[in-house]
Amino acid sequence: MTNPMEPTFFGSRRKSALGVALCLGAVSLGWWFTTSGDTVRRSAEFYDVLGWLVIVLFGLFGLAWLASLIIPHRLWIEDDGFSVKRVWSGKKRYRWEEIEDIFVHHHRGSSMVVWRDKKSSGSLTRTFFGCDNWLPGGWELSPEEIAGKLNNLRVQHRS
Repeated sequence: MTNPMEPTFFGSRRKSALGVALCLGAVSLGWWFTTSGDTVRRSAEFYDVLGWLVIVLFGLFGLAWLASLIIPHRLWIEDDGFSVKRVWSGKKRYRWEEIEDIFVHHHRGSSMVVWRDKKSSGSLTRTFFGCDNWLPGGWELSPEEIAGKLNNLRVQHRS
């Protein structure tokens, strides 16, 4: 079907760059908190703790976004399934015959491609969200387009 060496879809570098920029803004705000001093309502120690908390938290988020900017996640669609390479993990393969359903899950304003395995894992993800696995967010295509393409190929493989 496709060249197994070339990914079919890539994570969006534009979305990763936006994430890095937003985290830099938050880290700058945290730095401003640590240097602001006393105010009428709060002490300098409160702003120091708050500032460092913001710097550490959004600094880590920024590093994750930076990693996805340098090495975006990838999705390979193959004849008998698909493979996903996330930023922090190795390439993971999923076969069409192991997947029951692929759909888009909407949760608190974000959407992601998720699926249920034929053999339920009994995991907390299945219990709370109704799915067994998911694709990372931030693709060049919308979650609906990716889920539609994957579902079409899964159905074609069955026939």
